[in-house]
Amino acid sequence: MHAEGINIIQNNGALAKQVIMHYHLHIVPRYEQPPIEQSREQIAKLLQEEIDAQTESD
Repeated sequence: MHAEGINIIQNNGALAKQVIMHYHLHIVPRYEQPPIEQSREQIAKLLQEEIDAQTESD
């Protein structure tokens, strides 16, 4: 995905709208110019490349 930055978001407890208590984490990639224009196929390809790269490095 080659994000230029990320936000890590964690919501805990009833006041944070958590209904079932469990560990829950969001990792949101951030870009100077969001890749909204990219098609689903392009995004799927990028994700697969990231997965493949991680698999090869393990």
